[in-house]
Amino acid sequence: MRDYLDKAELLLLPLIAKDTSDCKKWLCPGLIGVYYKDTNKPHWEDKIIVVYNGREMNQPILNWNLSDYKYEKYEEYINNKAYYIYAYTVPPQFKKDFNLIINGDYSKISIQAKNRILEFHFKKHNGKCLATYKKDIKSAYY
Repeated sequence: MRDYLDKAELLLLPLIAKDTSDCKKWLCPGLIGVYYKDTNKPHWEDKIIVVYNGREMNQPILNWNLSDYKYEKYEEYINNKAYYIYAYTVPPQFKKDFNLIINGDYSKISIQAKNRILEFHFKKHNGKCLATYKKDIKSAYY
């Protein structure tokens, strides 16, 4: 896994997570990226798409079950490497936030979405806010 997270991983994953305490499960070894389009699947427009490298993931089906917003999944092989591609429907309560995020209007997202993102990536401990996943700290500054 890269030593940074991009904006889609930081902002879109929390919107589809069943539980905000599942950050480390989503951001596991093998994560390639989070996207909102797939040129191979035009009907996946406006979906949150998570891609994993099959060789680096232990149990990909566990990640598929981390959300109540499952849409469709498939495996793709490129040069004998397996990739797991999972598409999730954007939850209705976060549809407007999703559009704001993909258009770069981060400051306009709802307080509910902001709170969910913070709960996903940071946990309170003894009055301090600590990153759930150490790579989040570095990526927060990009």
